Amino acid sequence: MEKRIKSLLWLALAVTLLTCKPDKIEPDPLTDGKPRILSISFPGIPRKDVSIDQRNLVITIKVPPVLLSDMEPSVELTENAQVFNSWPRVFIGQCKDCQDVLVGFKGTRDYDATVYKIKLIPSSPFEVGVMGKPVEYVLYNGGSGFHIPAINLYANAFPKSAKLINRMTKEVINIDSSRIYAGWEQQANNLFIHLTKFEPTGQRLAGQAPGTYDIELKMADGKTIRTPQPLILVKGPAYLSSYEEKTFYGQEARVNSTFFMEGYNLFEGDIVLELTDRHGVKTPLDNLTFEPYGLRLGITLPNTMVPGQYVMRLYQFGKDQGFCFRLNVRAGNAPAGRIGTIGDDAMPCSLQEPVRIGRSQAVPITYNLTQNLPNRPRIKLTPTSDPSKTFYGSVLPIVLAPNPLGPGRLTIGSEVPTGLYTAVLQYLDTDGKIVLETDPYGQLLEVY
Repeated sequence: MEKRIKSLLWLALAVTLLTCKPDKIEPDPLTDGKPRILSISFPGIPRKDVSIDQRNLVITIKVPPVLLSDMEPSVELTENAQVFNSWPRVFIGQCKDCQDVLVGFKGTRDYDATVYKIKLIPSSPFEVGVMGKPVEYVLYNGGSGFHIPAINLYANAFPKSAKLINRMTKEVINIDSSRIYAGWEQQANNLFIHLTKFEPTGQRLAGQAPGTYDIELKMADGKTIRTPQPLILVKGPAYLSSYEEKTFYGQEARVNSTFFMEGYNLFEGDIVLELTDRHGVKTPLDNLTFEPYGLRLGITLPNTMVPGQYVMRLYQFGKDQGFCFRLNVRAGNAPAGRIGTIGDDAMPCSLQEPVRIGRSQAVPITYNLTQNLPNRPRIKLTPTSDPSKTFYGSVLPIVLAPNPLGPGRLTIGSEVPTGLYTAVLQYLDTDGKIVLETDPYGQLLEVY
């Protein structure tokens, strides 16, 4: 029995020795020679709410309900160290590696840096801030969205989607998370919702029309938050965007037919179009069709319209919107050939003033081409003082290969007398025969 007791005592001692090894002493991470943050404090955040885990390289911040517009911290670094990235990004956290803080030695690159992760802890759940009045957004007037005041915005998950519900029509504009951002600096503590994004496709959310909209925010936990004030979409300045694509060529239209132009804020009851011919005669266009979102305008030319070139002006609420548009009108069965622009002024606001062209000086010229029209143009000039005479100008054609490159170049030789001329463009075949002749250009040419 005594022997058995001794054996048990020896066994207990052995177990005690095995289990009572002294703790392994980890080296102090601050002595490893790496560039590090020794201390950090942010404006408006108590020091007790900011901590640094040097072993795991984590900076934990308990974020207050609202932040200041300037959150640049006071940072103490190890010797010869610097921070590579911008501090305000760490609170926004909506881009890859936004909440990484890179610390490296001065004169080195950021891929050699010590990387701290930022961990944000919210003080309380996200909520909409005080809204004393409705939010107003002017449609297509240079802005890209609107702001909603928010509390506890920067440490909580952002809304995953939003809805704008038209109070009158009940039509819904759906907004996904890619259009929802946290405002910063002057817009701190505001949720920013993009209605326009600057990208090649899908820029503008469909369904934007003037009116009052209730705002619903869908949170990540499935909860829906409704703002206490609505969004009011207001009409902005009217604009025709189509003309930018046709600057040197102008818009082509046929008599007694309808053509469409795209733009912004083109709403029924607001818009008047006016045509002015080369003699200064003005003709209002009354037969216009509109679509509900103001992005497209249908224009019907009456059968009484005389073919030729016109200047078109856009009026909104009776006010000239300040830009001019070249409209080339032709009869329904007229050939497709036409001159777009001669000279440097592609969008003249008057056709009454002639285009001045110096002899032997090349000037831009544009004209349209189809599969049936050869790219061998020349200009026929008829003096207004003696229509029985004819002169010609040579045209260096528009380059077509490998890609269309315009405009062409028109040169009027020294053999052409000075004076005023009407100009038409002739398309010639390989034998120099005339395939097609256009209508006269809308402006006279003054050769000097």
